[in-house]
Amino acid sequence: QPLKAADEKAVSAELLKRPESRVVLALMDIFEKMELKDRLLTESESDRKARFDQIQELTKLAKSAQIEFQTAYAENERLKKYPEVRIRRMLSGIFKNTTGK
Repeated sequence: QPLKAADEKAVSAELLKRPESRVVLALMDIFEKMELKDRLLTESESDRKARFDQIQELTKLAKSAQIEFQTAYAENERLKKYPEVRIRRMLSGIFKNTTGK
């Protein structure tokens, strides 16, 4: 037969009846607190890992976005200069054609 869970209040009341049993009650309290702290630590560690993973992913995305921005900025700067060169070439061609007639 499986063991039945005992009522904590009833167990505590029985243990408080004898001085030598109070040590057992104190140890049970300590054990209960340790279990709670262990559970909280496990939850905290799980949360910490999830946040760390998110930070890693967001860092990758930020680096990728920065590279894309720098590439787009450099292309934009290059294109700003290109029309001027093209216009100068067109104008020099026009002036060559008009002076040659």
